[in-house]
Amino acid sequence: MNRLPEHPTSGSSEPWRRHEPHAAYVPPPPKTWIGKLIVGVVGAVVILASLLVSIVVFALVASLLLAGVIYFIWTVRRAQRKVQRQTIDMP
Repeated sequence: MNRLPEHPTSGSSEPWRRHEPHAAYVPPPPKTWIGKLIVGVVGAVVILASLLVSIVVFALVASLLLAGVIYFIWTVRRAQRKVQRQTIDMP
């Protein structure tokens, strides 16, 4: 039984690729006060925007859930009234 080599030979058409971990580039922190101010303002804006988006998403989910509960209660009450009318009309 022939085994394939673990590393391709030099005559291979595809070069050997190593799987290196991908790391995000993180720039160094700003050194001047104006740079620090800009980074602080941008950070505060990002945090406030994410808070606003989360509040909007929460409100949408809560209103959909409330609408579903109201619809369920409404259909159950309608069915109860229909059954009640049928039982009262019977001799």
